[in-house]
Amino acid sequence: MRHYKSYITMALAAFTLFFVSCSDEYMENMNTDPSKADTIDPNAQLTTAQLHTYGDLEVSETYRSYIYAFNQQLMGCWNTTNYGGRYTLDLNEMGHIWQNYYLKNIKDLTDAQARTTDDEEKVNINAAVRIYRVYLMSHLTDIYGDVPYFEAGRGFIDGKFTPRYDTQEEIYNDFFVELDAAVTAFDGTKDRITGDVIYSGDINKWKKFANSLRLRYAMRISDVNPQKAQEEFEKALAADGGIIASGADDALIPYLDIAFDFGGESYSDYRRNALSQRLYGNDPRNNPSFICSTFYNQLFNTGDPRFYAIIRFYFDQIMSTTSTEGRIDITEEVLAKNMAHPRDPGAFFYEPWPEAYESDLIKELQESNPAIEKISMDT
Repeated sequence: MRHYKSYITMALAAFTLFFVSCSDEYMENMNTDPSKADTIDPNAQLTTAQLHTYGDLEVSETYRSYIYAFNQQLMGCWNTTNYGGRYTLDLNEMGHIWQNYYLKNIKDLTDAQARTTDDEEKVNINAAVRIYRVYLMSHLTDIYGDVPYFEAGRGFIDGKFTPRYDTQEEIYNDFFVELDAAVTAFDGTKDRITGDVIYSGDINKWKKFANSLRLRYAMRISDVNPQKAQEEFEKALAADGGIIASGADDALIPYLDIAFDFGGESYSDYRRNALSQRLYGNDPRNNPSFICSTFYNQLFNTGDPRFYAIIRFYFDQIMSTTSTEGRIDITEEVLAKNMAHPRDPGAFFYEPWPEAYESDLIKELQESNPAIEKISMDT
C-alpha cells in the first residue's frame, strides 16, 4: 500500500509539472501578439527619432510657448506671450520636449545604439544613432541645463529607471568624444543605413554633419573653456569627411507640404514640420502668431535676406489653417506704407490692435475680379 501511494504521488507530481509547463506555454502564447515583432530594426528607430524631432506638435509647443518668446522671435500668440514673453513658470508647458525626447527619441536611440554596439555588421547605423543621440541631447541640455545623459534611456537595458543627472560640462565633453568616435567608425564596406530621412544613408554626409556639430558645440563652450573650444574646433575642421560647406549637405527632413488641421490626429501625425506651423499664420485655436519687433527690426534694419523669407503679409480670402488657397501676397505694399505691426516683447496680439488700412493692390484685384471679398486689410 505504501508503494502504491508512492506511485500515485509520483504520478501526480509528474502530471503537475506537465500541467504547469503546458499552462506556462499556453499563457505565453495567449499573451504574445502575433502582429508584433520580437525585435526592432535600429534603422526604423533612427527614422522614428528623426521624424519626432520637429514633426511632433507637442514638441513645437515648447518652442512656441517659451523658446521663440525668450529669443524674442515670436510674440503675440497668447501662449507665447503669457509664458516665454512674460517669463511665466509652467512646468507642463516647459516639459513637452523633456517628455517627448526622453520617452520616445532618446529611448529609441539608446536602445538602437546598445543593440548594435560591437556588431561588426552594423557599424554604420551604430555611428548614425550615436550622432543623432548627441544632437538631441544637445537640445535637452541647452534647454534644461544639467540632465540625465549617460544613463538616459537605459531603463529596459540595465534597469536604470532613475538615471543620474549629469552636469552640462560632463555632457558637452562627451559630445566631442562621441562625435569623434562615430566619424571614425563609419565604414563604406559595411552595412547600409536604411530609413534615413535626412541623408538617405549617405555616410559621407553623416560625417560632415557630425563634424559640423562638433564645430557648433565648440563655439558653445568658447566663453567658459576657450582653450578646449579652440582645440575641438580645430580637430573638427581637420576631421575625416570635412564639414557642411553648402546647402546640399544641410541636415534637412523633407516633410510633406501640408499644414496641421488641429484635429484629433494632429499631435501624432509626423508627416509635416510642426515648427513651421508657428510661422504659418491663421491659427484660430491659438490666436495669431506675430513676429516680435526685436527680431523684425534686427532683420529689417540690417538688410538680412532672410527677412523676406520669414516675414510676409497676406490677404486671405478663406482663412484656412490647412491651405493657402485664396492667399494674396501684399508684402511689398505693407512695407512701402509702413503698415507692418510686429509685436513688442511681452505684448499680446491685440496690444494695441493692429491698425487697418485699405490695400490698393486688393482694390485693383477687386475691380478685375468681383469675387474677391471687399474687406479692409488688417496686418
